[in-house]
Amino acid sequence: MQEKLYSQVLTAAPFLRDAVEKFLAMLVPRVRELDEALAKSAWEDLHALAHRLKGTGGTHGFPALSDLARLLEKAVEEHDLVRAGALIADFKKLIPRLVPEPPPG
Repeated sequence: MQEKLYSQVLTAAPFLRDAVEKFLAMLVPRVRELDEALAKSAWEDLHALAHRLKGTGGTHGFPALSDLARLLEKAVEEHDLVRAGALIADFKKLIPRLVPEPPPG
């Protein structure tokens, strides 16, 4: 089993737990949108989705998600369909590892 990635904002701001949980719940539909945009080669949609995930990932305390979104944004800017597809697959692997709890300890 892969290591869980905890929201880094909840240690300092536990009152944001609901926001983090809502963010995590919307990730699967967002990845579905990425898949659909990729299938259509809808570069503008892909770029907007990647850019949004880059920002919201950081805001909600998941820098690994932001980093991945940054790579996707670059692949989209370069119209690299293969790399974009591989990065979307990486999102699908990353999402189950993201948890809202603050890190233990």
